[in-house]
Amino acid sequence: MCAGSVAAGIETKAREGQALMVADFGVMGHRHRLFAPVANPTCPVCIDFNSTVMFATLPAHFRETNQITLPAKAVMISPDVNFHQSRNDVFVFENGARIQLSQLPVGTNLKVVEADVVFAQRVIAAANAKASRTATPTPQSVRERSDELVPVHVG
Repeated sequence: MCAGSVAAGIETKAREGQALMVADFGVMGHRHRLFAPVANPTCPVCIDFNSTVMFATLPAHFRETNQITLPAKAVMISPDVNFHQSRNDVFVFENGARIQLSQLPVGTNLKVVEADVVFAQRVIAAANAKASRTATPTPQSVRERSDELVPVHVG
């Protein structure tokens, strides 16, 4: 499950193909950036780790800086092994570009698409290569999970 959902106790999972949006929710006295169905934006849902998603919208500066065109496919990963503390999921694109859930504006549109292990492995490899070129340490979970990817079926 996504880190924010774990922290907030959300158990409802997004369905494959369901139109989602990024939304802020107040849960147990804390603000959590989570996902909600476009058709029911008051009901938070979870996206599983290693799920493949398709973004319909992304911030213009992020698209331009990272040469990403819409719609854009990405894989959602945990930023570190101790995701209960970080609570900030990361989306990795095929070219290795990353964006944290907290950096996505409320209202960003996406959907979970059919699991694609080959795509996910390619994305993780690109992220690791980009991180090594920029001398930015790759989060440990990316290295640990890169050979553990399995199809995730939602719903």
